[in-house]
Amino acid sequence: MYLCVPAYGPNGPKDARVSIDLTRQLAQRLGDELVVSPLVSRYLGRGQRHSLQTRLDDLAQALTHRYIVAFRGGYGSIELAEGLLQMPVPADHKPVLFGYSDITVLHAVWQVRNWGQTFYGPMPDKWEDSRTARDLMAMISGQPLTITSDTEAMTQVLAPGHAKGPCFAACLTVLSHLVGTPAMPDLRGRVLAIEDIDEKPWQVDCALAQLHLSGSLGGVVAIVGGQFPHTNHADFMGNTCLQVLAHWAERLKVPCITRLPFSHLDDQMGLMNGRELELDAQAEGRWSITWTEREPLARHG
Repeated sequence: MYLCVPAYGPNGPKDARVSIDLTRQLAQRLGDELVVSPLVSRYLGRGQRHSLQTRLDDLAQALTHRYIVAFRGGYGSIELAEGLLQMPVPADHKPVLFGYSDITVLHAVWQVRNWGQTFYGPMPDKWEDSRTARDLMAMISGQPLTITSDTEAMTQVLAPGHAKGPCFAACLTVLSHLVGTPAMPDLRGRVLAIEDIDEKPWQVDCALAQLHLSGSLGGVVAIVGGQFPHTNHADFMGNTCLQVLAHWAERLKVPCITRLPFSHLDDQMGLMNGRELELDAQAEGRWSITWTEREPLARHG
């Protein structure tokens, strides 16, 4: 397992140590050893990133491993897309990626390159009684997993219906910035799970409109929305994010639930990209998502 730095790096030794410890726990559960990128101990300060070539070299090293963990999102991953799309990787090598937010770019490249499933979410900050750990272990073990309106009561049904297909989870604005590039994934037949942070409802609407006008939403079978935490201006009079998603679900004629807690939140869920799920959303508000059973990633404790 390789801990890499595709975007923002650690702010200092304490920040680095926390991520190293959490990632080592995951490696141990997979029966693997942790290899830490040398970039993890090169502290540039908050909001800074290494040069493009330095990060591409780091990813080239990461791609020789079975599991790849992104230290942090932040900003800068989109610069990597061109080089990553061209990197030589054996056809039978399916590296498993862990990360979220700006790491959406890497998740997209994984799909374009057919590198296999990925985990959209952070490392769990605890391995007992956390959503992230539950979802991550379900991915590792290959066991089925079901979540419902009984446990996630904040989640709402915006458009009822039934859909089945592989999941693709993404930070919405990052995904929309891939339109027209070779890194834009094919979403046909996919359940599209979208989340974002600090984006106003009109920005969410514009991002979805760009995806739609490019043809990228054609064939999407369902939309799953996250929380979209943001603060509107006091005089804002427009639609809410819920209304925006409801509009697009109606326009695309697909089922939709929203406020699923897989966004930039404490104790957030993680979603398994590339693994088939089944969404059942009822008009009276009840819903369920079930991931089907599949082969485990590796032995785990």
